[in-house]
Amino acid sequence: MYKWQYMINNNIKKIWNYRNFIIANVKRDFQIKYQKSLLGAFWAVINPFCMIILYSVIFAGIMEAKIYGLNGDNKYIIYLCTGILTWTLFSEIISGCLNVFVINSNIIKKIKFPHLALPISIVISSVLNFIIVFSIFLLFLLFNKVVIGVIYFAIIPILVIQVIFSFSIGIILGALNVFFRDMAQAFQFIIQIWFWLTPVVYTIEIIPSKLAKYISLNPITPLMNAYRDILVRNTLPAWEGLLPMVYLTTTLLVLGLIVFSKIDAEMIDEL
Repeated sequence: MYKWQYMINNNIKKIWNYRNFIIANVKRDFQIKYQKSLLGAFWAVINPFCMIILYSVIFAGIMEAKIYGLNGDNKYIIYLCTGILTWTLFSEIISGCLNVFVINSNIIKKIKFPHLALPISIVISSVLNFIIVFSIFLLFLLFNKVVIGVIYFAIIPILVIQVIFSFSIGIILGALNVFFRDMAQAFQFIIQIWFWLTPVVYTIEIIPSKLAKYISLNPITPLMNAYRDILVRNTLPAWEGLLPMVYLTTTLLVLGLIVFSKIDAEMIDEL
């Protein structure tokens, strides 16, 4: 067995043994966010909802007639919702993992546990938030007489790829942020640029072909296109187009675990 395979198996065993700790963290996160809030879990919806309204007002008149191969009422809204939900999950996981070790420095110093449990808790919380918002989005689709069929189960493997990809980047940045605190500030700048280099609010077809080539290389682009094939075009995605993303995600996961394992022991001294 390769060293990286042993490392992954070892981490899985450790995480499984501390599953109750992870569940408790997720519960605590939701209690902190929603327990004493008048609107409760509805706050998970407000941010993406406001973004959708804003971009709809700005771009709907331009984009409604320019979504490649699509016609019909609210097509741009559905297109935009898919992009916003995909992007929000991606950025929320990375942002949470980026700061999770610094924020939980007291716990790390006082309690012995696999530190990977912390970013995994972030991932689970983010996915639960995604499920809440996505459920409301499905109600919106039903209201607009969109047929929701078996094809929607194809979202699951796409979601798995996205979550692992985001988690892999998150643990690398989170570990480095312990030693280089400028990572958090730099990420805020990078994520804003990354957003506009991703076809969240626009379609690749409306931008110059030279720029479109580079945007197509953005790893989030094929994921977003796959979601939209299902949710907007009601067709299965071209799975072969996701193979490069699968290879990249696997590579980043292995790299992330290697980086994390090498600096994990030194983390306590730096916090």
